[in-house]
Amino acid sequence: MTARRGGYGPGGQASGYATVRPGAHLFYWLYFARGGTSPAPDRPLVVWLEGGPGAAASSYGNFGKLGPLDPSGAPRNSTWVNDVNLLFVDSPVGTGYSYVDSADALARTNHQTSLDLVELMRQLLDRIPTLRTSPLYVFGESYGGKVAAEFARCLYREIASGRLSANLKGVVMGDSWLSGVDHVESWPPYLFHLGLLDSRGRRELAAAAARARAAADAGEWRYATSLWSSAWTLMSNMTEGVNIYNFLAPVRSDGKKGGKPDVPRGSAALMNGAVREALGVPDTVVHLNDNSQVFMAQYDEFMQPATEAVEGLLRETDLTVLVYAGQCDVFTNMAGTMSWLERLSWPLAGAFLEAPRSPLLVDGEVAGALRRAGRLTALWVHRAGHMVANDYPAAAAAILRLVTETDTETGTANDTGHN
Repeated sequence: MTARRGGYGPGGQASGYATVRPGAHLFYWLYFARGGTSPAPDRPLVVWLEGGPGAAASSYGNFGKLGPLDPSGAPRNSTWVNDVNLLFVDSPVGTGYSYVDSADALARTNHQTSLDLVELMRQLLDRIPTLRTSPLYVFGESYGGKVAAEFARCLYREIASGRLSANLKGVVMGDSWLSGVDHVESWPPYLFHLGLLDSRGRRELAAAAARARAAADAGEWRYATSLWSSAWTLMSNMTEGVNIYNFLAPVRSDGKKGGKPDVPRGSAALMNGAVREALGVPDTVVHLNDNSQVFMAQYDEFMQPATEAVEGLLRETDLTVLVYAGQCDVFTNMAGTMSWLERLSWPLAGAFLEAPRSPLLVDGEVAGALRRAGRLTALWVHRAGHMVANDYPAAAAAILRLVTETDTETGTANDTGHN
């Protein structure tokens, strides 16, 4: 493992590479809690994984959402670094600053991605052993949530076997692509009831979703992914180009779409210039915010669900499991999320179905609603889209506090409304 102290921007940092397989090199960027000169062992260690697959945590997650600097380079008041040791990983290999020696080393499955992350954690904790006792939480957003479920299960097994020493406590899946077919099937009724589809559009999109379901049921996963892509195009055409990440976002008349979080101004120049130099990234590595090659390597895997991994977490571990989605998200809306959550097979499945909702209170406002049974919590986040940390930073801080059970400075989420 290579590592470098210092970094880009304020506060104590460490970054570097772990060679997780021959020819496969994962990049990590660790911020020390509260800007300390070394990681704070008494503060949680949070691993943040982005989606795609192929979206870079070093740009989207760090500058776009949670790091100490916002996209303009100004200090971010709501940074999670105020509260936790925050680890961004450009995963799978080939994403962001991570790289492979040849395309043959790209991860082809979610399981391989997860094993690579386990190996990174092994090397990182060997290098910084004081973090072995820090409560460890895995956060994944969008496709990163699918990775988080499998990664947490693999990591738990490695710890339980005695092959790795870490204090793993929980996993959080935000607006996560856990069951692609359920999400695609949720689009027609969701958009119809929002007034973004008429009845004919609902029927046509439902038919497209049914085709994706049939392909998935037949195990034709590559075909199912192509049908997902077709359904997305159809949805966009019939909704005048709705922003799937937040349906409230304006749609531009020139057809250009946004929706993803901002990244540093002149991102390509900065990430491949001053940031790369400060972090000691090889000149041969070209940072991309989104790497389509990484996505295509997992094309056959994209529509395969990871719900079995979540069931394993609930049946086989003692970890806290939290699943959330923003009210304004179309892509992985909470209706689709609840479809697979309510089908999970685990000892408290019945109790979860019958559990009441309670409010999530932030700054004297109802920021969402919770349903909890045992170690599983489902959370509806109001007034937020696919990227909750962008749309509602105080609610994101409340989620961090709810899971880690620590006081935070990232927001005044001092009352979850849940006992």
